[in-house]
Amino acid sequence: MKKIIPLSLSILVLTIVCFMWDYIKLPYNNENIIIGEHYFKKFNPLNDTIRFLSFTFLPTIVYLLSYL
Repeated sequence: MKKIIPLSLSILVLTIVCFMWDYIKLPYNNENIIIGEHYFKKFNPLNDTIRFLSFTFLPTIVYLLSYL
């Protein structure tokens, strides 16, 4: 029973992060002078990094904290 609680909490956090995926955004940096796809679409390239880190580290941290 003790092993189920950390796993279920981490799965819950993972589903919350999945639902919040579109809301994890950084504003576009207007000082970007490199012309390319991100420039034309006004997309901050750090969005993918922030999303990946939140997708992997938040459930892992919740699991480790609840397991310990």
